[in-house]
Amino acid sequence: MMHAKILAAVLFLAPSALAADRTWQQCGGIGYKGVMTCDRGDICQYWNDYYSQCIPAPTTTTRRTTTTTKKSTTTTKTTTKVSVTTSSTTEVPVTTTSTTEVPVTTSTTTTEVPVTSTSSTTTSTTPTSTPALEDLELYHGNALSSGWENWSWSSTFDFTYAGPPTPPAGSGGSVIQVTTGGYGGVSFRNPKGYAGYKTLVFQVAGASAWGLVADSTTEPFTSGAVSLVDSCPTPPTADAFTTCYFDIAKLGDHAWDRVTFQSWSDKDQTTYLANLFFTTKTALELTDTKSFGSGAAFGSNTLLLIGTGDITDVTVTKGGEPVAIASSEIVENPSRRVYAKLASSWAPGVYTVTHSAGVITITIPAAVTGDLSSANGTRKISKWIYGTNFPASSGFLNTYGIPLGRWGGNAMTPYNPITKYINAANDWYFENRPADNGGFESWAKMVAAGHAKAVYSIPMLDWVAKPKDCWSYSVAKYGPQDKVDPYNADAGNGLQNGTRIVNDPNDCYVPWGPSNVTAYLSSLDAATASTIEFFTIGNELDIADGTHPDIQQEKMSYDNELARVKAYGQAIRAAIPTAKILGPTSCCFWFWWHSSVGETDQAAHGGLSKLRYLLRELRAYDEEVGKKTIDYLDVHFNPQEGRPGDGSAADNASRLRSSRAWWDPTYKDESYMGQDGVYAGEENPGSVYFIRRMKKLISEEYPGLGLAVTEWYNNNDLVGGLQIADGLGIFAREGLDVATKWANTDPGSAGAAAYWLYSGGYNSAKPFPDQYLNVPIFYDPDTAAVFFAKGESNTAGVFINKNPTEYQHYKVVGWKAGTYTIRHFGTPGVRSDQGALFEATITLDASSTVVVPPYSAVFLSQ
Repeated sequence: MMHAKILAAVLFLAPSALAADRTWQQCGGIGYKGVMTCDRGDICQYWNDYYSQCIPAPTTTTRRTTTTTKKSTTTTKTTTKVSVTTSSTTEVPVTTTSTTEVPVTTSTTTTEVPVTSTSSTTTSTTPTSTPALEDLELYHGNALSSGWENWSWSSTFDFTYAGPPTPPAGSGGSVIQVTTGGYGGVSFRNPKGYAGYKTLVFQVAGASAWGLVADSTTEPFTSGAVSLVDSCPTPPTADAFTTCYFDIAKLGDHAWDRVTFQSWSDKDQTTYLANLFFTTKTALELTDTKSFGSGAAFGSNTLLLIGTGDITDVTVTKGGEPVAIASSEIVENPSRRVYAKLASSWAPGVYTVTHSAGVITITIPAAVTGDLSSANGTRKISKWIYGTNFPASSGFLNTYGIPLGRWGGNAMTPYNPITKYINAANDWYFENRPADNGGFESWAKMVAAGHAKAVYSIPMLDWVAKPKDCWSYSVAKYGPQDKVDPYNADAGNGLQNGTRIVNDPNDCYVPWGPSNVTAYLSSLDAATASTIEFFTIGNELDIADGTHPDIQQEKMSYDNELARVKAYGQAIRAAIPTAKILGPTSCCFWFWWHSSVGETDQAAHGGLSKLRYLLRELRAYDEEVGKKTIDYLDVHFNPQEGRPGDGSAADNASRLRSSRAWWDPTYKDESYMGQDGVYAGEENPGSVYFIRRMKKLISEEYPGLGLAVTEWYNNNDLVGGLQIADGLGIFAREGLDVATKWANTDPGSAGAAAYWLYSGGYNSAKPFPDQYLNVPIFYDPDTAAVFFAKGESNTAGVFINKNPTEYQHYKVVGWKAGTYTIRHFGTPGVRSDQGALFEATITLDASSTVVVPPYSAVFLSQ
């Protein structure tokens, strides 16, 4: 797993052997953009400003309320207007910015409150939120309904808030006012569950940077997060309530008993909730007006309509002249969509689409032209750029056409491949436990079943985990410590008044060295060995003294890191001479240039930045021994954005701009990487342009090495999906050799759809081809991206619109008339939480153009 300072993220996993891997994973931190909820009722524990983590929660017989507060006590308050029973929880120590433990005090109401239904006189097509008798009430009037428990964290409540905004009809005049801290959660559990109900109906006002999650604490199983905005027909506002529908029916058949509103912001935000209840009606039944709620133009002549309207009631005009609809196709999953083909291609101008309930206006701009015959060369595209870390299942790999999965992370650094034990390291009190999924060999079989290959991170420190449950800093042995595991008072964090304890590694580890690597790899069975495509020399060796100080007690210097790369790279080579080895697997931007020793280390090595020094020395060493230590420079990188983190238009625009950090030397980074003084003397400080910068560094210091990035990250929401699609296209264009996204890409998400956009799934007849075409075509990289490639018999293009409101339009000269395959995801058609995979064939003539809707991506292949 990534070090806290590089803000790595872990996403929800699909149901599989890896589903429980959310435990111990990151769930918050400054700049963190991943999933902030934890599975199986775990809590999200704050450790420092950059890192909060999912940890096992304490067992209770009643309820649990937790927090991830940082600097003060968070109190969950109840100011009910009726008599209630208040129950308190046991105080749970949480980390603050000092070493003092701060107790968390919480309270909640569990008394049943009588409900008085009030009819609404509104003429809106949105149905009333007042629950029917057969519905399961969660909150109404002034308290949680009977049987519901408050499992929230980092949240302050007022269950009897009377406004503003004005409480909606049926609320009894009171709503829930809740203020959450960064990545806080509003979470409620009913031990009897709500299985069988199809929709959570609620009304909301205020902040909207939320994800909705359903959870079964008994299975255990956690759904993927659904954006709050995507659950509301009308976007929430600060000054008025809107009715929203969390579509549980589409999450599968599970013993649901908990529902969570998870903050997606690292800042405090206040939200108002009213009239929460579960119903046996589907979201479609509740909202269906037998009409189309939205629509968009895309492709050459396709009109996409979302809703349950009748296509025969739809008319299309342009400039007052009718445009005929030639044919249509209905797709039901995940929402009803009608794909109508017009009799003529889209052209610049204003189209009016009229249906039974309204009008949709579509404005097509003038087309931007690209000429295939003007392509200035081609480049071979590596198929290994489409990888992920810890893919969820073989089915996931097949569905989305992902060819490469990585086994790696902090816990895997001291992985004992003989006994299949790992150590959670500084992520969780240095505690040993068995590896998930039976260890690497078992996991590799899953990868092979998904027609994929593996990246295997080889342990490269001097110790690996003992095959027993233990912890490195026992309080009984080493004395009181600044913090202990809340659920194991003997497991400390290894600090006494901020000073690191010098422990005995023999407590929880056994010795390990290069000879062990050679012996182990030489013993691999043929099936496992054939699944491994690449080896990495450990994981983020440069920060091992921070993540694994129990076994790496000295600061990781230039010389220490170099010596380990040499020794372990050659140990892998001794066992498997043809191995493809990646290294040094550097953790993050700062450690590309510096060691943890500090500036004196750079000064002692000729003033060279760390990566430059390592490459220069490795080249000299390899020439001396006559064989390569590494074949690829492997560096972890997450584009960062100087954004508010609130889900606003400015926030999303900043996220989408940050993709330029992969390649653009003119892009001044908007994060801390834009500071001139952090580049250790490297050229053009303030601009990252990762791929081009690293390729130039390789050409100067060790020509012939490839370039890999085995951890990179973007969210799984719609904006994240567009970033991923943009990133994959950039990797193809810029000639990256290997890439595996951290962590797992959530099945069913827009992030997963981005992979499918390029692949079409395993063994697709129309993937993105393997020869990149550099076609001159003008676009603003802040709001658009276009990529072309050709194969033996086809040419394909990917068109990405990063503008949230305006269409984009392209004319590709050189595409021949004929039948084309088209795929798309975006708005509308694929919500930010859903990865509907729609593929169709269309016919183009020489004059056809490609229209891309706002916040969408389109693939088109001959």
